Amino acid sequence: MKARLEQAVGPTSTEQLRAEMARLTREIERLKQENMDLRESAEIWIRLYENQLSRANRAADLLAHCANALASR
Repeated sequence: MKARLEQAVGPTSTEQLRAEMARLTREIERLKQENMDLRESAEIWIRLYENQLSRANRAADLLAHCANALASR
């Protein structure tokens, strides 16, 4: 097994493999945090968009109501 590993990745020490594994573990944790931050940001933007859409729809309804009131005079 060790011979196959050395053939695949070259001769490496156990310490080098442990260091690389630790680095990759830190990178995974960093990416998980980044993903969580992006999800939270997306949720905020979605709420902002929905609120603005609701305001725009209310304004359009009010404008239509005013236009109908003026047309019926």
